[in-house]
Amino acid sequence: MNKVYIFGHRIPDTDSVTSAIALSYLKNKIGEETEPRVLGNLNKETKYALNFFHIEEPKYLNDIKLQLKNINYHKGFYIEDTDSIYNGYIKMLNSGLTGIPVIKRNQDFVGLLTIKDLASALISHDAENLYTSYDNIIDVLKGESLLKFHEEIIGRLLVAAYRSTTFMQNI
Repeated sequence: MNKVYIFGHRIPDTDSVTSAIALSYLKNKIGEETEPRVLGNLNKETKYALNFFHIEEPKYLNDIKLQLKNINYHKGFYIEDTDSIYNGYIKMLNSGLTGIPVIKRNQDFVGLLTIKDLASALISHDAENLYTSYDNIIDVLKGESLLKFHEEIIGRLLVAAYRSTTFMQNI
């Protein structure tokens, strides 16, 4: 088994250092091989706290590299940049996740769609700008195509009218 280093912030404060020490201690008690480390110089407060409780300062770790194999993620969980935001929302909702990667057809990463982004766009005036495809609108609304002028649709939504209609229905 490889030794695992446990560390906190890049600029360590008392909370992150003591948390790394405590977690390392706990994991060692349950049979894992870990060691607490710090990623920067300790401040006076942290040194004082460690000295007061007679705890050895963790060693300095000067080089860390994040590897994709060390990250827990859902393989094959993404939407394409041509998919509707609604479909991304439904995928997140069904899987209990708060974000979904957005990729191009050639698998290049474009960005990340999050529930927070969606909520922010709906609450702010950003939701008034529309850029979508005709097919996405038909799909999301479970509609039927009658007449199609353009594949892409760019414009402004009548959000104020929608909001007032929704408000009136809730009265």
